[in-house]
Amino acid sequence: MTTILLDPEDISASYQSGILTIQASGHEEGVTDIRIVSASNEPIEPPVFRVEGDETPAIGFFPYSVEASFPMGHDPHEIALETPAGTRIVTVRSLTSH
Repeated sequence: MTTILLDPEDISASYQSGILTIQASGHEEGVTDIRIVSASNEPIEPPVFRVEGDETPAIGFFPYSVEASFPMGHDPHEIALETPAGTRIVTVRSLTSH
């Protein structure tokens, strides 16, 4: 199976108590097992992520909604999302009380 990089229609990110949570949604044709993954094993600022899925012969334009959480030692102000059209910067909503 071929992994395909996706460009979600909606994406949001929040941080609370050491956990970064990313939510993404959209519609794709012929893609299954859609997930959010870290795009780098190195500590890069802003942290880089991607939404990807596996190509399938399924016919149809299907909606998806995915969420993933990542441990993070600090409260990031933004993340970078790799897409087929280039990198999108997403502002992270901090839910940590100061």
